[in-house]
Amino acid sequence: MSLTPEEEEKLLLEPYKYVTQLPGKGVRSKLLRAFNHWMRIPEDKVGEIGTIVQMLHNASLLIGKYLIKKNPHIFFLFWR
Repeated sequence: MSLTPEEEEKLLLEPYKYVTQLPGKGVRSKLLRAFNHWMRIPEDKVGEIGTIVQMLHNASLLIGKYLIKKNPHIFFLFWR
């Protein structure tokens, strides 16, 4: 079965979209606001930094879930 580039992109982004829709506690955004209290970064930059941090966090969740699924022993090595 051959997929169009648009279909491939949609298929590849599905896990990421799923993770981004899960409710969170907002810890990263609270930390960002707390750090900005002292650093006084312009609001537009704070928004960009927050977006990047969120994307990196979601990517790490996906990578972690993939590693554990493919190598279940990893869980026991690092998270006992």
